[in-house]
Amino acid sequence: MKAIKISSYLILVLVTFVLGCSKKKDLIDENNKWIFPDPTDVAYMRIIHSHAANAPSLITGATTGPQLFIYLNSQKLNGTSLSYAGAWPATSVYAAVPAGLKTYEFVMARMNTATPSVPIPMAGDTIARAYLTTDAGKYYSLYLVDTFPALKTLMIEDPQRIPANGFYSIRLVNTTANVKDTLCLFSRLTQTNIINNITHKNSSSFVELPLPLLSDTLEVRKKGTVVAAYFVGSQTAPQSFSPTGKRIYTVVARGKDALTGKTPSASLITNY
Repeated sequence: MKAIKISSYLILVLVTFVLGCSKKKDLIDENNKWIFPDPTDVAYMRIIHSHAANAPSLITGATTGPQLFIYLNSQKLNGTSLSYAGAWPATSVYAAVPAGLKTYEFVMARMNTATPSVPIPMAGDTIARAYLTTDAGKYYSLYLVDTFPALKTLMIEDPQRIPANGFYSIRLVNTTANVKDTLCLFSRLTQTNIINNITHKNSSSFVELPLPLLSDTLEVRKKGTVVAAYFVGSQTAPQSFSPTGKRIYTVVARGKDALTGKTPSASLITNY
């Protein structure tokens, strides 16, 4: 069985050291203490940027913003800023975070150019704050949704129910900023919708399906239409989809009509 990849974020505590110690001592080892999270008191989280807006942005003309740092109870989580369509810690990885009621803040990734890697947030740079409760041992995806200035969060539990041999599971999450779009996931191989009628800021349940004998192409269609609005993996061109047995997948639809660099699209995430 394939193990789920988990990134455990460690807390480094600096202890004041006494001057005049022996030159032979390892001061780094002597003055640092690594504290590992209690595995019985953590949840597993992945944060996905689907916020359909090009403002605010720290890069003039960029269509990947807003670029964000993530804070959990005032502790900064990401070193590299999180941009549109990106995921923290990665699309195929969950991070271990303290379970329970916690405060998540999303702050513009403003950096001190004189002192690289040191954030210098300004008044108004915190563009969203969410108070979220997670249960120990459970897995979650947290989506950044809607348009500026109303960035919101959508947290969805990711049940780790492994499909049977010869099957895979898939679901559709509608994080687009087109509030009237109800979406379906269509299989070209079977010529049918495998998931139906997912409204704005909602998710389907996981659907367990037999592995196809041939590669498939998945289309995102709007309810009541018979043509692709866009393809999974590409806005304009069909993409091959060959699922692996006993894997769990999520199709994430994101974007907004007529928004430069962020017109609707869909990507595939592997949950397991």
